[in-house]
Amino acid sequence: MKLFNQLTRAGLGLTAALALGLGACSAPEETDSPMADGGAMPEEPQGMEPEDPMAPQQGMEAPGQPGMPGEPMEGHMHDPGMHMTAMYLGPADDEFELRFLDAMILHHEGAVEMAEDALEKSEREEIRQLSQEIIDAQEDEIAQMEDWRSDWYAEAPEERQMYDAQMAQTVEMSDGVKSAMKMDMDLGEADDDYDLRYVNAMIAHHEGALDMARQVLDNSDRPELQEFAETVIETQTAEIQEMLALRDGWYLD
Repeated sequence: MKLFNQLTRAGLGLTAALALGLGACSAPEETDSPMADGGAMPEEPQGMEPEDPMAPQQGMEAPGQPGMPGEPMEGHMHDPGMHMTAMYLGPADDEFELRFLDAMILHHEGAVEMAEDALEKSEREEIRQLSQEIIDAQEDEIAQMEDWRSDWYAEAPEERQMYDAQMAQTVEMSDGVKSAMKMDMDLGEADDDYDLRYVNAMIAHHEGALDMARQVLDNSDRPELQEFAETVIETQTAEIQEMLALRDGWYLD
């Protein structure tokens, strides 16, 4: 049990740090930014819709500030505010769906890369089967989202777009934001604890996708995206439950 708790904290702490990097990157990269020296969160931009439940609220703990511990509490995957900050896609404006597609494409690519890593390193058949299912499903969804982007936003820049909450507008993603959106990480060698690190990381990764899918249900009127978001929620919630059961069965004895 002690080893399980230590590894869970280590794996999830790394995952949370990577995810939270996205929220930090949403501010302009200037040395006089109020977040650059650990200062208070900037006031809510005038263009942000106050009724949006996913919008970072004034007073929400900033990454690295008290209330956002580096080590999640035992039994909890992440702080409830973490992905609301890290995965916020912006208000329901004309570019919301573009930002969602760009963010979810990258996020899916990150999941595929992790699953491919597991196929190389894990010897458990359950992990290998789940990873192949993730690859097959999310590669198909990436292709579908790329088609929607081409059809709906033919005039949009090729570079991935995101919402900058401080500027209250859509901007090009930096390389750092792209990496954070994918939740890039090194899961380490194929040792005795690899599967634990992988399951912890993939659960947190799936939770990020669920947050973005719920924003689509709130902010998009396109039937295609509504159906897509519902599929993501159903599929990835089931996979989270499967991974929790596997983790408990393997590491709680």
